[in-house]
Amino acid sequence: SLDVLLAGALGALLVFILGVLREEWREEQKRRGLLRLLRAEINHNEIVIKVIAESGSSLETSPYFDALKTDTWDESREAASGLPAELLNDLISYYEPLEIFLTVKSLPPKDPNRTPRGVHEMMEMKLDEMTEPLNQVLSQWGFPTTRRETYQQSTLRASTRVKKRIETYLD
Repeated sequence: SLDVLLAGALGALLVFILGVLREEWREEQKRRGLLRLLRAEINHNEIVIKVIAESGSSLETSPYFDALKTDTWDESREAASGLPAELLNDLISYYEPLEIFLTVKSLPPKDPNRTPRGVHEMMEMKLDEMTEPLNQVLSQWGFPTTRRETYQQSTLRASTRVKKRIETYLD
């Protein structure tokens, strides 16, 4: 009877351990699937940004701007919280500026006839005027000359970094 009790306890322990392992395997499969979807969304956005850059227009004025997507990220934030910290940080560093940019783009345009009221706006205008000759030289050498170009290039760098991190995780 002690043998039966011991066999039952060992059997229950084995069932528990197998259940835990099965649950961990399922969660890992969900994470891997999520990362594949996020990678596809990042690849899509990377292509859109490159098309916009090659067209010579800025993100704000491009007819392709609305093709940028964050749907997968928006729908999977809770699931993404279970990803390793470095990978999650890279995903956030990619998506956060993109979401801000999309939000700002959706706001009503600034009235071009309005006189700048803030010191910041006046300084920004003066700085743009002062750096115009330098920007022309930088542009000839292929360097970013506007915040928009810098954003496009930093987004492409962030997408490359996060895609490498995803690939490392999936391998």
